[in-house]
Amino acid sequence: MKTLKIVLFVTSLLGVGFVAGFYTHRYVVHKKIERVAELRFAKGFQMRLFERIEADEQQRSKLSPIVEKYAQQMAKESKDSRQRRRELMDSLYKEIKPLMTQEQITELEDFSRRFHPKDRERRENDLKKRRRPENVSQ
Repeated sequence: MKTLKIVLFVTSLLGVGFVAGFYTHRYVVHKKIERVAELRFAKGFQMRLFERIEADEQQRSKLSPIVEKYAQQMAKESKDSRQRRRELMDSLYKEIKPLMTQEQITELEDFSRRFHPKDRERRENDLKKRRRPENVSQ
C-alpha cells in the first residue's frame, strides 16, 4: 500500500510539473514574440530603444525627436515589407491554384485567411492596447 501511494504521489508530481512547465514555456514564448512584434510600430521601437540604452528622462527628451523620426521610418518600412510579401503570396496563389485540387484550394484559402489584412489589423490593435507606452511620444 505504501508503494502504491509513493508511485501515485510521484506520478502526480510529474504530471503537475509537466503541466506547469508547458504553460510556463508557452507564456515565455508568447512574451518574446510580443516583444519582437512591438518593434514593428514606432512607439514600440522607441520604447525598446530607450529601455535598452537605459535612457534617463533628460536623455529621452533630447533623443526623442531623433528616435521618433527613425522609428516612423522603421514602421513604414515594416508595413511596406508586409505589403510586398502579401503581393508575392497573391501572385503565388494565382499561379498554383490551377494545379491544385478543390480540397487543396480550400485548405490554402483557410491558411491564407489567417493572414488576411482585417485579422492582422485586429491582432495589431490588440497588441497596441496591451502595450501602450505612457512615457514615449508618438
